[in-house]
Amino acid sequence: MTKARNILLVPLLAVFAAGCAESLTTWSKPGANMGQATAVLKECSETAGMLYDEKGLGDKPLAQVSHTSYSIWAGDPFETCMAGKGFKKNN
Repeated sequence: MTKARNILLVPLLAVFAAGCAESLTTWSKPGANMGQATAVLKECSETAGMLYDEKGLGDKPLAQVSHTSYSIWAGDPFETCMAGKGFKKNN
């Protein structure tokens, strides 16, 4: 049985006086191994101008950018790239 590998996307929200909040989105593709998922996340994050960290969160690859930047210019290219490679947003 092949497990879907999850990769992470964390658009970080701006820091406010009350503290810092973040939003976590995971992506998966049935049958994809971690090497494939890591390569796709790296490619798509570079395409969208996002920061990429192979050992990001819990040793899962991570792409991040500010919430504002994601909303304005990074979100559409990143999500189009991920979906084009067969990955589905989990949340």
